[in-house]
Amino acid sequence: MLRIILTILLSLPVSTALSQNNGIQFFEKNIRPVLNTQCYSCHSSNSKDVKGGLSLDTRQGVLNGGDSGPSVVPGKIDESLLLDYIESGDMPPDNPLDEDVVNNFRQWIKMGMPDPRYKPENRAIELRQARNFWAFKKVTRPPVAKYDDGTEIDAMLNLEIEKHKLKPVDLADDYTIVRRLYFDLIGLPPSIEQIKGYTDDTSQDKYEKLVDSLLQDNGFGEKWGRHWLDIARFAESSGQDRNLISPYAWRYRDYIIDSFNKDKPYDQFIKEQIAGDLLPHKSYEEYNNNRIATGFLTIGTKNIQAQIRQFEADRNDDQIDAITRGFLGMTLSCARCHDHKFDPFSQQDYYGIAGVFNNTNNMDGLYRGNNNTGYLGDYDFLVNNNTEDLYNKKKIEEWFLLCDIKNAEYQIESIQAWNKRATEDQLFREISKRKKKIDEAKAKLPEEYLKYLEHLEPVMSVKDKEKMAEIKLAIRGEVNNLGDEVPRRLPEIFSDRPNLDFDNTSGRYEFAEWITHKTNPLTYRVHVNRVWMHLFGKGILDSFDNFGILGGEPTNLKLMNYLSTKFITGRLSNKRLIKTIVMSNAYKRSSKFDKDNYEIDPDNIFFWRMNEKRLEAEQIRDSLLFVSGKLDGSHKNISDFQTGIKNSSKELRKYISETRARSIYIPSLRDNKIEVLDIFDRPDNSLLNAERSVTTVSTQALFLMNNPKIIALAQEEAKVLIEQNKKMGKTIPNILYRNNINKIFLKFLGRPPTEQENKKSIEFIKQDSDLAKLIQIIICTGEFRNVK
Repeated sequence: MLRIILTILLSLPVSTALSQNNGIQFFEKNIRPVLNTQCYSCHSSNSKDVKGGLSLDTRQGVLNGGDSGPSVVPGKIDESLLLDYIESGDMPPDNPLDEDVVNNFRQWIKMGMPDPRYKPENRAIELRQARNFWAFKKVTRPPVAKYDDGTEIDAMLNLEIEKHKLKPVDLADDYTIVRRLYFDLIGLPPSIEQIKGYTDDTSQDKYEKLVDSLLQDNGFGEKWGRHWLDIARFAESSGQDRNLISPYAWRYRDYIIDSFNKDKPYDQFIKEQIAGDLLPHKSYEEYNNNRIATGFLTIGTKNIQAQIRQFEADRNDDQIDAITRGFLGMTLSCARCHDHKFDPFSQQDYYGIAGVFNNTNNMDGLYRGNNNTGYLGDYDFLVNNNTEDLYNKKKIEEWFLLCDIKNAEYQIESIQAWNKRATEDQLFREISKRKKKIDEAKAKLPEEYLKYLEHLEPVMSVKDKEKMAEIKLAIRGEVNNLGDEVPRRLPEIFSDRPNLDFDNTSGRYEFAEWITHKTNPLTYRVHVNRVWMHLFGKGILDSFDNFGILGGEPTNLKLMNYLSTKFITGRLSNKRLIKTIVMSNAYKRSSKFDKDNYEIDPDNIFFWRMNEKRLEAEQIRDSLLFVSGKLDGSHKNISDFQTGIKNSSKELRKYISETRARSIYIPSLRDNKIEVLDIFDRPDNSLLNAERSVTTVSTQALFLMNNPKIIALAQEEAKVLIEQNKKMGKTIPNILYRNNINKIFLKFLGRPPTEQENKKSIEFIKQDSDLAKLIQIIICTGEFRNVK
């Protein structure tokens, strides 16, 4: 009966759509620019003659359609005339859209056609007025009211709670607390021993001791590093049609994990990712680390087949979007083709920043030559230069791909993924020939430079170009329709004199310095809001990558400012920030429902209780491995691609199916499906994802009930219990004693069963095989994949 009830409940189709904010960002990045450049001349309110009666410059205009009827039916691509026209190539006339663009329109319609354009686009943003918007005002520490219980955070929250006549729920019990802390800080469930260790501890400081121990656990970097990789749009391939492998992207992933574990100050963390190659270094290790960090700029999607000017413009745009949304919570990319329609950013502001990245070389290891020789060609840069040039350290730094001289014979598997046309014999001959030339070049170098060369490693990184030049504004975003030069500068909203002083550099260092300056009104507000969201399941502002007009206003600006100033004065330490938050009573509260509170504040914007959070996809997979005892917690600093993972979907699927490593270490190719992660809403790694969407659909329950590995896990766990009881001389009816049921609930749910659950579990088990079924039912419950 228990199984039947749970199965019915789990099969109910409840779903939530992709967050509206993510949909708007998709529209702004992929749809609006195309409408602006390809459609508005004939289909907008500013057109002299609106062709076919179709106006596309507002959402309602798109829905209304023209003479032929509605042009788009949200969610239904087969009923959308606009898609029919662009798929057929009839529109735009004489200039059919690329397939990638058509695919973007398909995805946009499937999303439900998110579109913020409710009025014709003729709005101008006044800078003076915009500077009064809360997000552009200086961060100042607010006064904190007196409080008798809790922390300063509680004092600030309680003011709003009392103001709205709410009553905070009680603190959660020990079992809930320990499970919450483990998942929130290291991303894994606690073991039975760890649970008992906490619940049996009678010391007054046991909570703080647990927090401190988890913050020092290596799992902290793996859990919180995963959040950052979502923002960094991390993947190990280029995406789009060619989808070439990026064999050294894994170094950036490991850099992120290591940075969180070492509690690197957040300002340093930002500077290294934007301008690590320009930072001073005291050792080879620090130099390599800084170069690896700049992989942040190179790991975005790339249309390898694009014309070079378009490719560079798209790459610049990806970097601008990653930095301005990732660090500043601003959608500057929306000003690529026109002045921003909602926020105070002009097209000149956009190109002032684009010029910074246009003066930057990207060493991403992706060869874009017509002969597709790819990976091997990168050696030529060293051995084809006169050896005398290598005396100049700067020349060495200009290699397209930094080469590890000691390991010139790279694995054939990696090379083959880059040059599929070559046979293995050809590849080995080429390696041998190039290694010989490298050895000859080495023999002519002084010892000090040999030592320098041997410490260089292959990385995805960037460097400034030799000669600097200002970029020209692309009219309507069209790379072949250029206007005047735009000097590199900050957006005007941030300064009356936005031009930066450059010393014959790209400006990345100066840009990074400005972003991380303690007076920047955005950087630290954006970050603390995201940290709060990951801990509470809801932000102080629910727009995590848009602090502009469309992002709205925070529910508690004083709290956001308090956390920001606390973060700044706390040496920009993530671990200090997180500890400050989790030590509050607000974090320790139960997620218990309260009818009276709910009627006043149904969305819990004042945090009168804790929000129940669904585990992220990686946490669900890792938890299954953990409770089965099969999770491999070790991690060697090597790439799975280097150790033989070829560019083969079949072999990759086999590897993913067999590996027991934490999910963050699974090769992350774009457009590669991983069922156990995708079914629980793994985000699209082609996009910046400050917040993950959460769906609850029947396929998730079906996966947990029918997956052979989960069935085997339950059977193996039951077998262990049965064998243990047989050794103790107990027969199957006696296996139903409370200590056995208690062990199952503790292991999988982090708590003992209630009296009712214990009774029902005992009634359910009639034979040995039923014990495995009970375990699987518990895995299928929402409680297993949720944190209360």
